[in-house]
Amino acid sequence: MPRLISGEFSSRVEAHRAMAELMREGIPHEEIRFERELPARGFYRKHREVQTATETERRNVGMITGMLIGALGGAVSGFLALTVDYVYATLATPAQPTAAPWWVAAGVVYMIACGLIGTLLGGMFGYTLDTTLTRLGAGPGDPNAECLVTVWAKESEAEVAETVLAGARARHVLVTE
Repeated sequence: MPRLISGEFSSRVEAHRAMAELMREGIPHEEIRFERELPARGFYRKHREVQTATETERRNVGMITGMLIGALGGAVSGFLALTVDYVYATLATPAQPTAAPWWVAAGVVYMIACGLIGTLLGGMFGYTLDTTLTRLGAGPGDPNAECLVTVWAKESEAEVAETVLAGARARHVLVTE
């Protein structure tokens, strides 16, 4: 029974390489289809704008999450420093005064500084993670460059087509019967 195998690619170059490899493996050119997304015009423009905004948010979500977690961690660290300062003050006696280190005694300043440092480090980590995932193909592709290669394959060619599309770095491979 013939199968329809589709591979989504991030660029036309990758899609054309996959098509050339499929033909080298013996799949006839007539059984291979190449499609790409057209720029949004008219009625579909609003949908494309919403989708583009969503893709932009996805690309920055790691950075924003890192910043929030860093700020929260920094604020908690500062609060713990205030708690240590309180414990030092509670344990102090007139015979043996106990002073907290200056960085603990300035707990509010410490809390703000830790929050800012945490925000900066978390943002840098999240940005690095987002850009790395996007380079590896895990992020959303550029809608103007995304392509779809579809193969109408016989039973004997189906596994070959699926392997070639996956090996050619297709972002997604879908097999239907």
